[in-house]
Amino acid sequence: MLFRIQKKILGIKCVLDLLEYEEEILTVKGWIFSSRHLLSDFSVVIKSSDREYPVKIKYGMKRKDVYQALKEKNAKKSGFFGKILVENLCDFEVYFRFKISSKIYNMKIAEFHTEKRVENSAVP
Repeated sequence: MLFRIQKKILGIKCVLDLLEYEEEILTVKGWIFSSRHLLSDFSVVIKSSDREYPVKIKYGMKRKDVYQALKEKNAKKSGFFGKILVENLCDFEVYFRFKISSKIYNMKIAEFHTEKRVENSAVP
């Protein structure tokens, strides 16, 4: 997992414009880039207590607003967006996973604790 000091060393800058979990759909939108390196193989990882589910989302979308505000080359195409179906999990964590050179990094962005809804069709 990426810690604050690692983010600083790697030059990681990130903002979540939207992080929402409703009706089993997780929506993430925002921007992330490194001022020192190129990020590759970007995905969102849903992690339950015993399994990981990596999901590719759109990454590299143009973000003129970010570039104009920060004036950093890698900010130009730093946008991401994804809608992810998350079924049958009560408790899970959400991570960004990406590569810098050949090393894989995980950056925790959220955790969710929900009540599982169980419907019993035998009850009138």
